Order: sequence, then structure tokens, then C-alpha cells
Amino acid sequence: MNGAERMVSALLLIGGFVAVGLMLVGLVALQVRAARTAHPLDVRHVVEHREAGRSVDVFVSMPQIAHALARWPPQPVAIITAGIVVLLATPAAGLLAAMAAFARAGDRPYVIICAALLVMLVSGFFLRVGG
Repeated sequence: MNGAERMVSALLLIGGFVAVGLMLVGLVALQVRAARTAHPLDVRHVVEHREAGRSVDVFVSMPQIAHALARWPPQPVAIITAGIVVLLATPAAGLLAAMAAFARAGDRPYVIICAALLVMLVSGFFLRVGG
């Protein structure tokens, strides 16, 4: 296994561990909040979303996730959502790393393949293909 393969595999492994870690921390925080109060969810977040006609227990944009994480204490569902975002972004980061490694090696066909896969991955995410 060469250096590029090690880098890509390490990136994917670390991304997976970080994502699972964030989700576990969020689950523990949600359980702690539920044990302390009768309302495990942030009531203000629920009211804001209900008034806007959106689902009350999910985050639908990156600014919402960032806002919920910036407050202290961070909202547990936002921590879980951040873990999901990291999990979704990990394959794209792996493709970017592989594409950079192939470009450094001068392997143009594999750079094109990585770029095509990255375009398909990102466009599928934005077009919500397959789900």
C-alpha cells in the first residue's frame, strides 16, 4: 500500500470514528437532558419551527446546526446531526484526497474518474437521488 492509499484510508477511518463519536456524544447528552428535565428537546427550537410550519425535531440547514452548536450547552440533536453531516462528507473528502494524490502522481485518467465520481456524489446529494 502506497502513501496515497494510506492517506485516503486513514481519512475515511478517522471520518467514520469522528462521526460515530459525535453521534454517541449527542445521544448521551440527549439522555442526560431527558433525565434532568421533562423536555429533552429545546422548547424554543420547537416553537420556532412550529411557527414556521417545519418539523420541530430536526435541523434542515447548516446555519441551523451551527447556531444550535454555538449555544451553551449545545443542543444534543444538533450534535447528532453534526455527526451525520461528518459521516456524509467523509466519502467526498476521501475522493478529494484520492484525486489530489492522483494529480500529484500525474495519473490523469484516475483524476478524471475521481472528479466524475465527486460530481455524481455531490449532485446526487443536492438532487436527493435515491431517497
